[in-house]
Amino acid sequence: MSRHESGLNGGVRPVGSVYEYDGGLHVRVADVVPYEPTGPGQISGRRQGDDLVRCTLCLGNGTGRPVDVEGVSLLVRGGPYGKTARQIHNHGGDMLDDELTGALRSGRRVSVTWAYSTPAGTAAEHIVELQRLGVLRPLRR
Repeated sequence: MSRHESGLNGGVRPVGSVYEYDGGLHVRVADVVPYEPTGPGQISGRRQGDDLVRCTLCLGNGTGRPVDVEGVSLLVRGGPYGKTARQIHNHGGDMLDDELTGALRSGRRVSVTWAYSTPAGTAAEHIVELQRLGVLRPLRR
C-alpha cells in the first residue's frame, strides 16, 4: 500500500478521501507526508535511523449529537513486514498536536496532526489505520 492509501473500516481508501460511518461521522486522513522537525525542541519517540512521517486526521460530526473522541488515534505501519511506527513528540518545537479528548459537538469538525517514526526507507510505503473506532459513538444526553 502506498502513502496515498489508508485502511478504514476493513477497506482501503485513498488518502484525502472522506469515509462516512453510519450515523454521519466523517473521517479523513488528509495527508501522509515525510516530516522534518523544525525549531529547538526535543524529539522523543524517534528510533535512530528511522524516517519520519506526518499524518493529519480530520473528523466531522454530522450525527446530530456530540461524539466522544477520547482515545481516537492512528496506527501507522511501515516496511515490508508492516512494523508499527512510534508516535513522536517534538517538545518545544513546531506544532504537533496532543491526543484527542472530550466530545466533538454536532456540526463541528476537528483535525489533529501527529508524526511517526517509521523504519528507514519506508516513508513512501506505509499503512494508516484509524484506531479505537468503538469510542466513536454519539453521547447519550
